[in-house]
Formats: sequence, structure tokens, C-alpha cells
Amino acid sequence: MSYDIKLSKVCDNKVVWDDHIVESDFKTVELRIPVSNSNMVVRINDFKRSKEFQNEFLIREDVSSQVTGSNNTFFVSKGPIYSGLKLKKLETRKENIIVRVKVTDEDASGQFTGIENYFFTQGKPLLKSNNYDFNSFLEKKDVQITLNGVLIEASQIDNIDPRTGRIQLNFIPITTDIVKITYYYRAKIKEFDAQQSRVTIKEIPKSGQEVFIVYYSLQNDGWYLQASKRGLIQRTQDIVFYRNKNTNRFFINKEYVSNQLDGTNKQFVTSSFPILPLYQVFSSLYADTLNNAVIVFLNDVRIPISGIDPEKGLITLFQTPKTTDVVQISYYYEEDLIPDRISVDYYTDSTYCDKCSKYSDLIDYTIDKLGKYEKVFDENKLIQDLKKIVRTILGSDPVATWYGTTFDKIIGSKSFPEIIKTKIASEIYTAFSKLKSAQIRQEEYQVVTDNEFLNVIQSVSVEESTAYPTLYEVKVELVTQSGRLVAFQETVQTKG
Repeated sequence: MSYDIKLSKVCDNKVVWDDHIVESDFKTVELRIPVSNSNMVVRINDFKRSKEFQNEFLIREDVSSQVTGSNNTFFVSKGPIYSGLKLKKLETRKENIIVRVKVTDEDASGQFTGIENYFFTQGKPLLKSNNYDFNSFLEKKDVQITLNGVLIEASQIDNIDPRTGRIQLNFIPITTDIVKITYYYRAKIKEFDAQQSRVTIKEIPKSGQEVFIVYYSLQNDGWYLQASKRGLIQRTQDIVFYRNKNTNRFFINKEYVSNQLDGTNKQFVTSSFPILPLYQVFSSLYADTLNNAVIVFLNDVRIPISGIDPEKGLITLFQTPKTTDVVQISYYYEEDLIPDRISVDYYTDSTYCDKCSKYSDLIDYTIDKLGKYEKVFDENKLIQDLKKIVRTILGSDPVATWYGTTFDKIIGSKSFPEIIKTKIASEIYTAFSKLKSAQIRQEEYQVVTDNEFLNVIQSVSVEESTAYPTLYEVKVELVTQSGRLVAFQETVQTKG
């Protein structure tokens, strides 16, 4: 009597090291399937990141709105003020806090007697003019000097000493010239209270002056889950980081392309490319981009496209727009940047579990309570044989190269659902016919029971899952040689 060792494994529906990339908002990771909150692990470039991870960040805050012309005390909004040493200790040194004040049109005319080509600013030391690098390594463009109301060229500035505020020109103003300068300087701190987020400087800024304070703040650098705004499946959640992460994925909304269409052609090129897939994981390539990755509007009405060349950004329409039509396109494109790799471990439903769709129930032998291998007979053995031949890649067994299917070639193919369903059904018929031939040869040396022997394939139906578009459900009805009806069900997961 024919039998086989029973294969089985209960899947835990856990997805491990699922690599993603943040969207163009620099914060959101779209998982696109329902996930369980329990025991979720999030990593940034392989380093685990807890939900409420706290870190110290350098903050450059504009407190100009607090300037009244009579006050010299300011409060920062993201206090308390920390040391920046990542020890979660409050700041104790005033030297580590920078207060930058902008002085506009300070009159330096009184310093010129007709023989000097230099003058001194009242505020010092001088700082750079940009809002991200508050150091003293000045360039000539960091100050603006006017002579009788006319801005002088940078080439007319000979030298700047940021420490003393000394500025030397390459010409000598006369006594009647009006020389004014706009610059930034570092104000001296009189006192501060790190816990109360209060900073008091020695000078009193004038009304309307710009004041920035640079300090370290303890901020949440973790993440949280929120209901997906784009997900097509119910209960889908996104990971959202509190602070921006790096990405090379950027979005362009309604780019105007009408100027490329002259009324006779129906092709145009996007300004940025390569074009990325509508949904993307870390390993996605622009070669994975389908037609649905772009949205084309003709006079504000969405229209389908005939083709796309994502590498060149070339779009082909079905119709030829008129010269008076307004054509716009929205799409994601790839920048030449290095993105953060967001790796996630999570639990999901069996419907959306890759391990289930990739046949995890045939991985382990099943052992009974006595420690012996369980065996399957008759219809149960037939069903297990059917699953094994379906899940084996054709040619992977060097002894029986005929055994298996070519689902590995169907999975990931860019075809219409009806074509994929036809291919899946064809593979099922072919595989089961091979199995029946093998059973006939098996009978020459081993008894194959009528309940185990495959007689005819009565029906094969393949349907695309309504909940998960890339999942196909296969239902087969077989009749054994004994006349009994055996139902066989399988799922095939294709690449989205």
C-alpha cells in the first residue's frame, strides 16, 4: 500500500526583514497590508529603532517674534535645553548656545575721515548669513555694504575679520559718503535657564531685528502607526517617523507637458526620470514601473496611457491631444541620493503572508504524540502529492527534471490578470497529468489504491483575490479511480 510521510507546518504569519523606503514626505513607510501592532520591530539601516526613541538634535529657532525693542530675554519652544552629548543632561555652559542677531543698515559713515579704507561693526564676532551653518568662517557674501544707497560688489571688499568685526575695503570712502552695512553677529549671553528654556543676552535687539537661537533639544526620533491614506485594503497601516529620513523617491504633481504636443504626436517626456513604481520597496527598480505609476490629465480629466519607458521618462498616450488641450502628469521619480533602508518585522493575516502563499505548510515532517512520523494514505496522500508537484520548480530536481511547475516564471510577470489566470490553469493541468503518468509507472512496483489514484480532472478555476490583487486562488476538483470527488485548493502569489 502506498503512503507518504505527512508534511505540515503552522505558519506564524510573521514577516521578517521586510525592506522599505520612506515616501516623498520623508517620513511615511507604506506597508500596503494589514499588520499587527504587537512585537513590531523597525530598523533604520539595520539598527533597531523603538517607537519612542529619544535623541538630542541641534535646533535653529527663529525667536524674532519675541523682539519688542526693550527686551533681551527669549524663550525657545523645544526646550529644555540639553548639552548635545547624548547623555540626556541639561546644558550648563553658555558657550554652547548661540544667539545670532541680524543688524540691518548699521551706519558706519562716522568712522571715515577720508584716509581710512576700513571700519568696525558694533556687533561682534560676525557670523554667516545662512540659516544652517552659524560659524565664523565668513565669505564676502555674508555681509552687504551700501555706498550712498548702492550695494557694492564683493570684489570691493578686501578683507573681513569676523572676530573683531573689522572690514577692509579696496577703496577709500570720502567724508561725505554714506556707508551702511547689514550683517549677523553672535550676541553675548548674560544668563540662561536650561530647564525653563530661557536665554537672556546682554544686548537689547532693536524692534524688527532678526534673532535666531541655536541649541540642543531632546526630541522624539521614533515612529508610530497610522491608518493608511493610500492603501486599497482595509486595516492597512503605515509607519510614520517623527523626524525626516533620507529618500531618493520624489513626487511631481501635475507637471505641464502641453508644450511637447503639437496636435500630431502623442508622446512626451517628463522633466525628471527615471520614473518609479506607484508603490516601492527598497529593492524596487524603475524597471518594475507599470503604466499605473503615472497619472495623466487631459483638461483636468484623468486618461489612460498606452505605454511608458520609465528609464527615459517617455510617455505614450492612446489619443493625440489637440494644440488647445492642457496635458499634465503626476509621477514619482528617482533622485541620485542614498536612501535609508527601513526594515520591518511584523505579523499579518494569512491571506497576505508571503510564507503562506509560498507553501510553508509543506516544510516540516509531522510527528505524533509518540514521537513517530505521521503517515498519509489514500486521498490525503493524493492531495499532498498534488501540492508537492505544484510547489516544486520545474527542473530543480536533477533526478526527475520533469517534476514541478513553472510558476516561478509566471510570478513577477507583467501581464493582464486574465492571461495570468490562463497560465496558472494550464500549469495545473500539465502538472497533474505528469503526476498521473507517474502513478501509472508506480503501479509496476507498488500498490496504488483506487482512493489515491488520480482518474480525471473535473474542473479548474482560478480567481484573482478581491482583497489582495496579486493573490490568485486556485480551486480544483478531481475524481479518483474509486469515483470519489477530491477538492484541491491552492494560492499563487504574483509580484505586484
